Amino acid sequence: MKKIQTMIYVAGMLMAAGLASCEMKDELKGNTEIVYSEVGYLDLGVAVGQGSSRAEDSSVSANDFPVEIVGTDVEYTKIFESYEKMLEESPIVLPVGNYTVTAHTNGILEAVMDNPYYGGQTPLTIKKDVTETAEVVCKMENTKIQMVYDTEFLNTFDTWDITVTDGSQHILTYTEADKNPKAKYWLIQEGVSAIKVQIEAITKDSVKVSETRLISKPEDADSEFWGGSDDLKITMTPGDPDANTGVGGIEVKVEITFTEKDETVEIPVEGDDEVTEPSEPEKPGDEEDTEDSEEEGPSVIIPQSTYILPDDASKNANVTIKAEAGIKSVMVVIKADNNSFEDALGLLEGVNFSTGVELVGNNSLEEILSYIAPGLKVPAAGDTEYIFPVGAFFEALSSLDATETSGHEFIITVKDNKENEKGSSLKVKVVK
Repeated sequence: MKKIQTMIYVAGMLMAAGLASCEMKDELKGNTEIVYSEVGYLDLGVAVGQGSSRAEDSSVSANDFPVEIVGTDVEYTKIFESYEKMLEESPIVLPVGNYTVTAHTNGILEAVMDNPYYGGQTPLTIKKDVTETAEVVCKMENTKIQMVYDTEFLNTFDTWDITVTDGSQHILTYTEADKNPKAKYWLIQEGVSAIKVQIEAITKDSVKVSETRLISKPEDADSEFWGGSDDLKITMTPGDPDANTGVGGIEVKVEITFTEKDETVEIPVEGDDEVTEPSEPEKPGDEEDTEDSEEEGPSVIIPQSTYILPDDASKNANVTIKAEAGIKSVMVVIKADNNSFEDALGLLEGVNFSTGVELVGNNSLEEILSYIAPGLKVPAAGDTEYIFPVGAFFEALSSLDATETSGHEFIITVKDNKENEKGSSLKVKVVK
């Protein structure tokens, strides 16, 4: 009875939080409404490109870019939902003072996106009865990564797991599930001079290949650090065959396009101490050796690293867990990004997602989560595959407040019966 009362309370809390968030949204609408006696005028343009070093990018329109004008020494803010709407009011009447004008792609800059994100800002001064002319040039703030597999690679390898990382939680993952991946736009953290590419692949003849590569900018680049507007094409090809194994590792070719120079060059990549040689292929018919050989460790595959609600509510958010040796443990940690979701999780009886919840064999959890994640099932010990449906949480999360920073984080760690462990994470950001 106590458990049912708890579930009803959680459901009521979700509804109340949803209503509260709608009210808050209404309260935040509108610009600063203050009457000033001394005013000037602003004739503002918004362009997409690379500033003086490159002409405006005509393939991208700034018409739907939100524009925000914020006073730095005067208490006045003017916000337009789009550049197109702003032009209807041009020239803009503003109180005398200093301002910062910002424009950007409609939406929020995320760690990994399907499209480029542009942004820019400029300072300006408004004088009494004078029309100030200014322009905000919006540059691409994320980095384009295009992964390519040549025909030889596809003919040689059966499965692969490739990760691209900048040393932060911003990780790109590629597997054989998508043999023709679309370009991804990646937000690289500041001060990164080397991008790491880690490759785990198995050939069609069951030869395991493990490689690591570091990608650095060429010496004549304007900066040693990676950043927005860089454009990387990474091509995977098999290396020259080894006499014994028939496989010579993996060659990684990297081409970079510097958008500010409109130039594409091939850059060298380096291996580090983690590079390993291909393992010997398994011998057919040798059952004893096959039985004693080490099985491949578990894997945790996520479709994408960040989901934005409500736009991504219908997207696949199933985390696929595989373990040839059998699943021993699936631990889930949820880091809430606002008080409403944190409070809702805190009301779940006997469950603490902030420190981690074991799913394997935890059948009572299915009923406990029925209001927050309806339809969620837990794995049994020894299962070789399990789907953790993060999407089951989407409806409840959408009814709560907007997330405050980078989003709610779901961290999933799996351990198999041979004590091999693998983990991954994804984020869910709620926008109101």
